[in-house]
Amino acid sequence: MKGLKLFARHTMSLRSREGQRGFTMVELLMVVAVLGILVGAGALELAQSRSNSFMDNGALEVKKAISEAYSIALNERVPVTLNFYAFNNTDNNKKNCYEILRGAYGSGTSMKPPIGVSFTQVGSNYYCKLLEGAQPKVSADVVVYFNTRGSDTRCEDPSTGTAVSRTVTLTFPGLSDKNVTVNSEGQVNP
Repeated sequence: MKGLKLFARHTMSLRSREGQRGFTMVELLMVVAVLGILVGAGALELAQSRSNSFMDNGALEVKKAISEAYSIALNERVPVTLNFYAFNNTDNNKKNCYEILRGAYGSGTSMKPPIGVSFTQVGSNYYCKLLEGAQPKVSADVVVYFNTRGSDTRCEDPSTGTAVSRTVTLTFPGLSDKNVTVNSEGQVNP
C-alpha cells in the first residue's frame, strides 16, 4: 500500500510538472496567429513606404527637369520648352518621358540631357526617362515654356505670352496623385 501511494504521488507530480513545462496546441496556434498578423502588417507598411518613395523620387525628377529648363532660360536668355509626355502616349519613345527644347516654341532644338539621366535618342531628339522600373506615371502631356522678357524669365503660355503656372501630375497604383507645380516665376512647389 505504501508503494502504491508513492507511485500515485510520483505520477501526480509528473503530470503537474508536464502541464507547467510546455504549451498547449491552442496556445501555440495563438502565438503563431499573432506573429502572422504582425508580420503581415509590417510587410504592408514596408510596401506602402516603398511606393511613397517611388512617388517622391518621381516628383524629384520632375522638379530637377523644371529647374534645369528654367536655369537654361535664365542663364542663356533663350526660350526653353519642357515637354512632359504621358505614360499612355501613342509614341512608345515618349511614354512617361520629358524633353527639353532650346529655342522658340515649336521650333526648338532638343537638348542632350545631363550625364546620369537615362534617355532614348530618336534622330536628333532626346527623350529623358523619368524613372526606370516601378515608377510613377505622368498622367497627361504638359508643356512648360520658359521665356525671357527683359530681365525676367517666366513660365508662360506659348500661344498667348501670358504668365501661367503649370502642374505635372504623377500617379502610382494605390496612392494619391502627386502634383508638382511651377508658378509663373519659375518656382517649383511640391
